[in-house]
Amino acid sequence: MMDGPLPGAESMAKDQALLDAAPHATAPVVRFFRWKEPTVSFGRTQKEDDARVFAASVGVKVLVRRPTGGGMVLHDNDLSLSIAWRRGAAGFPTCIKNVYRVVHEALAEGLIAEGYAVSLYQPTPQRLPGQCFVEPVEADVMWEGKKVIGGALRVAAGGRLYQGDIQTATLRADPNRVLRRAVAALGRLFLFRDDEVQNFR
Repeated sequence: MMDGPLPGAESMAKDQALLDAAPHATAPVVRFFRWKEPTVSFGRTQKEDDARVFAASVGVKVLVRRPTGGGMVLHDNDLSLSIAWRRGAAGFPTCIKNVYRVVHEALAEGLIAEGYAVSLYQPTPQRLPGQCFVEPVEADVMWEGKKVIGGALRVAAGGRLYQGDIQTATLRADPNRVLRRAVAALGRLFLFRDDEVQNFR
C-alpha cells in the first residue's frame, strides 16, 4: 500500500486501523507513506509537553502521537512505513524482540543495493534521552555515523504493528529510488508476489 503525502493524524489513524484489523488479517499489510507538512511524531508513552518543546526547537507546529513507542521524530522529506500483522504470521520471528532486527536488515539490504555502506547499530551503555534520531538503539541502521532508519513496535491482543522511518534527506537520496529498493527487500522477506510488489511502486 502506498499513500501520498497525508496529514500526520490521518496517517497515524490509518496505522491504528491496520493494527486493530491485524488479528483477522490473512497476510501482513505493508504501507509506505509521506508527510503533507513538517510534523513531529512522538511515542505513545512520551509526554506531549516534551514533544512540544522539541517541535518548537526545530520550528515545527504540527504534532502527532504514534500508536507505537519510541522517541520523537521530525518528519519532512523522509519516507515512512508501517507493517501490521497477526500474531504468528509466517515470515516473522516468533520472538517479538527479533522483528526489529529482521525488518531493519531487509531495509539495510535495499540501501546497500542502492550503494550506501550502511550497518546495524551495536549499542554502548551511554544513552541520550528522548529524541529518536540522535539516540540510536540496537539494530537501527547507521550511515556515516548517523542514524538513517529507526522504528518502533506495538504489541496488541492478536496483532502487531511496526512503524519505521527512512531519513532520505540525511542520505541525500531520491525517496522514490529508496522506496523501490525497500519494497523489493520487504517483498523478499514477506514473500510478496511480483504483482503485489509492483502495486507498492
